[in-house]
Amino acid sequence: MLRLIDPITDHRWDDFIVKHAEGTIFHSSAWARVLRERYGDVYKYYILESVMGEILGAVPFFHLRNALIGNRLICLPSADSCFPLVNNKNDYNELLAGAVNEVNQNMASTVEIRGWRGLGLPEECAIHRGPLYEFVHVVDLKRDLETLRTSMKRNGRYNLRVAERQSFTLKLGQDEKDLRTLHKMLLDALKKHHALPPAYSFFQSIFRHLIIPGNGLMFFAELRGKIIAGNLYLCFKDTALCKYSAQINSYFEYRPNYFLHWKAIEHFNKKSFRSYDFGGTNPNDQTLLFFKRNWGGEENTQSFYYYPAEIDSRPVLLIKPLHLVYSTLEKSMPNLARGSLSCVMNKLTLD
Repeated sequence: MLRLIDPITDHRWDDFIVKHAEGTIFHSSAWARVLRERYGDVYKYYILESVMGEILGAVPFFHLRNALIGNRLICLPSADSCFPLVNNKNDYNELLAGAVNEVNQNMASTVEIRGWRGLGLPEECAIHRGPLYEFVHVVDLKRDLETLRTSMKRNGRYNLRVAERQSFTLKLGQDEKDLRTLHKMLLDALKKHHALPPAYSFFQSIFRHLIIPGNGLMFFAELRGKIIAGNLYLCFKDTALCKYSAQINSYFEYRPNYFLHWKAIEHFNKKSFRSYDFGGTNPNDQTLLFFKRNWGGEENTQSFYYYPAEIDSRPVLLIKPLHLVYSTLEKSMPNLARGSLSCVMNKLTLD
């Protein structure tokens, strides 16, 4: 039977996500709490339930509306990936019927699913691949450190040696002061690319619901007592995902990002994690793709999927001009004002 569930109050949701082989941090109730603080109580988490009350399948959505992007059921906003979870591929159609019916009854205009893993093909459920996709790079941590190092590309090993010649020290993020330091570095780094930064309030939610309970951490690279780079990780089961990464641009030649990622790989390898996920990468960002490919991990593409297939292209076409407006305004703004503007922009574009 198909029904809605509250993942925050019903422990069965997390029990199912943890046990399912494809369950991720973005499926968890902790991520639902983060998104609820950003968007409000607009979540619709569907489950297939047996007569005994056992969850057989699950798919989470946030129902988001605004004049720019439209009226969408998204699985899930700000997630690197999120998709339906079933134990039997014949259950996909029934599990997605609730969201599909909302579109057919004009309660929503579009269903959007960020990635797809599992037993069946999305086309079998009338879910269609859209034009948007990302590259995903994952390093297999089941190998020893020497093998991990030799598996890197030659250029990657060279940059790591450059980093190791510096007098870096590794610092574990402890509190919200460290969180704000990372956010400020991210604001400065993204300003160079005129990219839209996450709001600080979103960082606070991640810190509150994921890092403090032990499902995430922050690493920093210090040089002579000054923090010059930082990474924020989300940890779930045997996977560590680098959600945010930033460095002070003037220290680029010292390669602190190579130092940080290698130290994180050492840490998670020692903790018996099996996967180190660099997160999604826009195919147009050749600099970031080059960096991630240097680590010798497995590269895959991850598409966005939609119902119906003929989605309205106007929201996608409008987002680019909106980002151009943002990049024009933010050039002369202090970080505090940029953070406030980015909060508004993120809500408009439903990133």
